[in-house]
Amino acid sequence: MIIIVNIMKSIKVDRSLKKIGLSLQNARKRRKITTALMAERLGISRGTLVKLEKGHPGISIETFLTALMVLDKLDEVVDLLENDPLGVALMNKSLPKRVRIKK
Repeated sequence: MIIIVNIMKSIKVDRSLKKIGLSLQNARKRRKITTALMAERLGISRGTLVKLEKGHPGISIETFLTALMVLDKLDEVVDLLENDPLGVALMNKSLPKRVRIKK
């Protein structure tokens, strides 16, 4: 059962990475930013930018977030994660000061 869950998770994450990469590429193109200029703004090589836009799993989250910042989308993503109804509902319950894993 664990293998099936891992495969499903891996497929879902892989698809999401590709979808996000394509969305970043489209956002860059809509802004008429060349790959050379985008790579320069991100402080990465054009090859790394291609990997980012193809959804390569080895790209750092810092590079991803910097790309969002260059495209003026970082605040929207941060707001989306901060405005989490489930998280707020859990937060409204009594929370312990520390979370410990029982051995």
